[in-house]
Amino acid sequence: MPDSKDVYILYTNYKGETQTRHVVPKAMLFTSTSWHPEDQWCLLAYDLDKEQDRFFALKDVHKWWTTNKDKDAELNEPEKLFSSF
Repeated sequence: MPDSKDVYILYTNYKGETQTRHVVPKAMLFTSTSWHPEDQWCLLAYDLDKEQDRFFALKDVHKWWTTNKDKDAELNEPEKLFSSF
């Protein structure tokens, strides 16, 4: 269920497929995973559609937005984006 911290991201997966994902960000980590084998910055987020935690390579996140215009403005200010976790 969405909460006040949910966002939409335009994301390209390892197959090269780009789609919108509805997520609740939890953390940004410099890490590697089975899907992202090289160390890199990843977003750990709860995927509201798949109903599970997922890692998203930040290099493959093209855009962030919400359904709240005031919050969208904040997502364009990095210090506010990072403080939202």
